Amino acid sequence: MTPDLTSYDSIIVAVSGGKDGTACLLALLEAGAPKDRLELWHHEVDGQGPSFMDWPSTLPYVSALA
Repeated sequence: MTPDLTSYDSIIVAVSGGKDGTACLLALLEAGAPKDRLELWHHEVDGQGPSFMDWPSTLPYVSALA
């Protein structure tokens, strides 16, 4: 069964900046998901502070991808 991607009000894609979220986004676009209903949600991996493990370029990259 193939879902009717146009029937959703919004389609949320969890994106960390890696290959999984990017592949999911590209697969949805290829399958005909309406671009105006796609939402990319980025969660910083470890929050803020000395143990923060996201690269400084991750957030700008994910913003540019969106």
